Amino acid sequence: MNERSCLKIGLQIDTGGAKGFISIMGLIHLEKRLCALVSALVDIIVGGSIGAIEAAALATGKLSAQDLRGMMRATVPKVFTRSGLVPLYPREPFRAEWDAAIGPMKLGDVKVPLVLTAVNQCTGDMEYFTSDNSAHADLRLRDVVEYSFAAPVYFGGIPDPVRKAVWLDGGTGIDGCSLLQCLRQMMRRGWLTHKGHSHVLSLGCGHYQDRISYKKATSWLGRNWRQLKLYWSHDDGGLARRQSIADRVSFAKDLDFAFLNFSFNRLDCEIPKKMDIMDGKQFIDQYEAFGLQCAKDLDLAPFQERLDQRCAELRAQSRALHAAAGGRA
Repeated sequence: MNERSCLKIGLQIDTGGAKGFISIMGLIHLEKRLCALVSALVDIIVGGSIGAIEAAALATGKLSAQDLRGMMRATVPKVFTRSGLVPLYPREPFRAEWDAAIGPMKLGDVKVPLVLTAVNQCTGDMEYFTSDNSAHADLRLRDVVEYSFAAPVYFGGIPDPVRKAVWLDGGTGIDGCSLLQCLRQMMRRGWLTHKGHSHVLSLGCGHYQDRISYKKATSWLGRNWRQLKLYWSHDDGGLARRQSIADRVSFAKDLDFAFLNFSFNRLDCEIPKKMDIMDGKQFIDQYEAFGLQCAKDLDLAPFQERLDQRCAELRAQSRALHAAAGGRA
């Protein structure tokens, strides 16, 4: 077998709240160009928060990226409507839209291997809910998705008396970009080896690159609240998480450069400061426009190769079935 015929593709989607429409547009572009569902083009999907919603919906094989866009267009304006002081927003609109579009499913029932992130507040650890893990497979898919977008302040944590955990948004820690976990999952499955080719598509949700002058930075010295803002932000996790995203993307790019059998494609963009918020339902049209711009940098070649490979596998299976039927006759 030709090594290139062993191609495996991982899809990773960042956290980002309403900015998730940026990543959705990249997925729509992918499906339109190849006339195939995301679930037929990738071998594993990893996501957290809004990325968990998108990853889980697509992994079921029930929705196209365009269908997902419609569901999120109906969901986001309702979800980000104030319901109280804290938490700010309700989960019920999401549940109604999810149940109508997806229905009852367990995590282990998805069509494509799926990994969703959430933070256990009790231990401070990141949990990776994995569809092919027997300890997670029987969990209700919608529940795990809700664990992953249980953002403090916005939706609030979710108590889990069975696991003795309180689940918080997958982006609460440093895994706003779960790229390393995507690479780990592919490695554990034996896909990141010299024997076959692997590709990762990583989708960001836009960011504002906050730059300040030396004069302004020195004026903050002694103003603790100004410096504290660099380390904590309920919108994007502050300076530490922004640096972790850049570091992970840089690492994957280095792998792409160093290994002939690995390729990497990151779609992301800089957006205006006023739009770099989790609950920007008023900016949906602008987020989608940014997403269309990002989609121009999508590398379609690996997905075309993977689709051709799947078609060849299906033809081989069909021939085997016909041959077996002929033998029985």
